[in-house]
Amino acid sequence: MSAGWGRSQDEGAGPDWFAAAGEEPAAAPAWAEAGPVAAAELPGAPKAQVREAQAGTAQPEKAQPKTAQSETAQSKTAQARNAQPKTAQAKKAQARKQSSGWSSRRKDRDTGGGDADSDRPKPPQSREKLEQRAKNILLYHLGRQMQTRSQLADRLRKKEIPDDIAEAVLDRFEELQLLDDASYAETFVRSRHSERGLAKRALGYELRRRGVDDDTAAEALSTLDEDQEAATARRLVDARLRATRGLDPQVRTRRLVGMLARKGYSSAVAFRAVKEALAEEGQDLDVEPPDFD
Repeated sequence: MSAGWGRSQDEGAGPDWFAAAGEEPAAAPAWAEAGPVAAAELPGAPKAQVREAQAGTAQPEKAQPKTAQSETAQSKTAQARNAQPKTAQAKKAQARKQSSGWSSRRKDRDTGGGDADSDRPKPPQSREKLEQRAKNILLYHLGRQMQTRSQLADRLRKKEIPDDIAEAVLDRFEELQLLDDASYAETFVRSRHSERGLAKRALGYELRRRGVDDDTAAEALSTLDEDQEAATARRLVDARLRATRGLDPQVRTRRLVGMLARKGYSSAVAFRAVKEALAEEGQDLDVEPPDFD
């Protein structure tokens, strides 16, 4: 058998050689029937045969394309998952998540957040801190506009600054000439008379309402003389005279005199200014001047 097998390889004999010899062909070895992969795994197999067997059998797995039915099934599954009712714990967790923003934390912090420390009284501030706070308040308001000492004292009182500290700080500001009621009164009289046409009576009332004492107010009002006051009254009448044309002279006189009276002018000054203005238009007044002093 061995010699015949070797001869069949040398001479190129095929499977019919066995039949010619009267012998049955030997059973094929197991590694031959197993295919190229099994032959490659056989001990002693050539390396070329191993590589060839691996290359012939290694087939990459192809991703199965998604069909319309699979995508529809997945979407239905996701919808069913979202449609499931939330439990009580899930709802509470979502509510805590929504209320955990900055504003809620700020609110909890401002109101104490239920902490026992929030019920404790705040420690009193030191005198140095209260003085510095009072200074900052005064500088802020004086930077916006001139104010009297009485007005600033009211502002410190509203900010809960103790009276002794407020008086000390106000005295210091007066020493530094940052606060001066006399300068305030003079500036007030000059600006309000030229801009709004207020007379001495109205200006004195406004100064007293702002906390200026009588002596300081009288000194500031002394800068406004009678001639200047009469000239301002005439200017106010001339500005309103055109609007009263066509009315009865007595009606015109009453309205113009009343306008000057509301600005603090005396009855004599008001009636004289109106009479002079109407005389220039050719109207003489035969009425007695009103007395509202």
